[in-house]
Amino acid sequence: EKGLAKAAKKASRIAAEGVAYAKVAADGKSGVVIEINAETDFVAKNADFRTFVETCADTVLAEKPADVDALMDVKAVGTEMTVAELLREKILTIGRPNPRQREFLACEKKYVAFGGARGGGKSWAVRTKAMLLALRYPGIRLLIVRKTYQELESNHIRQLRAELHGAAQYKATDRTFTFANGSTLEFGYCASDGDMDRYQGAEYDVIFLDECTQLKEYWMRQFAACLRGVNDFPKRIYYTCNPGGPGHSYIKRLFIDRRFEPGEKPDDYEFIPARVTDNKALLAAQPEYLRQLEALPRRLRLAWLEGRWDIFQGQVFSEFTDDPTHYADRRFTHVIPA
Repeated sequence: EKGLAKAAKKASRIAAEGVAYAKVAADGKSGVVIEINAETDFVAKNADFRTFVETCADTVLAEKPADVDALMDVKAVGTEMTVAELLREKILTIGRPNPRQREFLACEKKYVAFGGARGGGKSWAVRTKAMLLALRYPGIRLLIVRKTYQELESNHIRQLRAELHGAAQYKATDRTFTFANGSTLEFGYCASDGDMDRYQGAEYDVIFLDECTQLKEYWMRQFAACLRGVNDFPKRIYYTCNPGGPGHSYIKRLFIDRRFEPGEKPDDYEFIPARVTDNKALLAAQPEYLRQLEALPRRLRLAWLEGRWDIFQGQVFSEFTDDPTHYADRRFTHVIPA
């Protein structure tokens, strides 16, 4: 109902994005040109939205309605719903970014970290950004990395095979989607030093290190060395992350503490925090998830719910605090400047 109410309020706005589609009937005696607009390109480039446009065109050819109002009242081809009912369903189901996801999708810094807590909508943001880049830059080479192939399959590949149906071809042996415009989206994993051997000499324009704190700093630096190519495509690395894991200290130094080493340009780095409370879609679909995070032991709750980077396990201190306000009196901080 919320989605429908928002759509009604926006109905009078000029929608600059959308899809124009043309089709000729099988007998060659008639044809249709249809344009359906959307307020954002995130929706316009959604595979489900494009399927809706094609369905509307098929319905026009089959039913020959006199005008748009008449079209809304006829049954959509291949469904048991009228076009108006199908439109309402799409308004409710086609994904739209929340404010934090929108910030991530719009950011053009060279190194972008997103998340910092559980349930912030990181996986959706990665898939959506990858699809938008592939469609916008014909021939671009993209790579999504997780620690294991099983994580790639459950978090990205399975969903993208449905979302990109008809827009890109997936070759399982290469773990790669190839788009009609020549763009490629490859999937890689790294759970050991030996796994890095397959990336020797590889070149990518944009790399997504998903759940990057589960990767070693050494591996992340090696992936960064693959970010190259003699072309005009953007060169970026997107990191999604939660506190904890072998890569925690590296990501915290770069994006939370912003302590840069020689050769690292501060203006190249951007951190966009996202928590479960930012992800209204998840909370609506699974309200108990917030309660699950609230019920965690204290250290995990602070890290995964509140996004606290000074609380983590597996290090020298079970609770690690870096508080510059206590450097002088050396109280309540584990960091004491030399």
